[in-house]
Amino acid sequence: EIFYDNKPIKFLRNKSKELLAFLIDRNGSSVRNAEIANVLWEDGIYDRSRQKQIQIFLSDLIKSLKPFGIEDIIVRSRLGVSIDKTKVDCDYYRFILGEPKYINLFMGEYMKNYPWADFTLALLDDKIKK
Repeated sequence: EIFYDNKPIKFLRNKSKELLAFLIDRNGSSVRNAEIANVLWEDGIYDRSRQKQIQIFLSDLIKSLKPFGIEDIIVRSRLGVSIDKTKVDCDYYRFILGEPKYINLFMGEYMKNYPWADFTLALLDDKIKK
């Protein structure tokens, strides 16, 4: 979830919310539309229709953030789309930095609604074991 003043932000489309989750998971790295399509739809199809849908989801994502004045966390460039980590307070990022409080809060779950997050979950589990 993403919160503003301790209240969850609502999205018009579930795929827009999933896109935000994926950008968070990518830890500030840019992702291209083809990679987004591969994550949002597991069938691997990336065509003109999917390109348009991604643009709709991205636009919806930005519209959902705009009333809170935080739409600038989404960075668009010719390299793709990313999240500006410097403008986000995120438990995942704090865990990666090794902050004890966030490491202790980890209960073995990470973005459980998204199958693509299993790889990151495995990395987090490894970090806990070390």
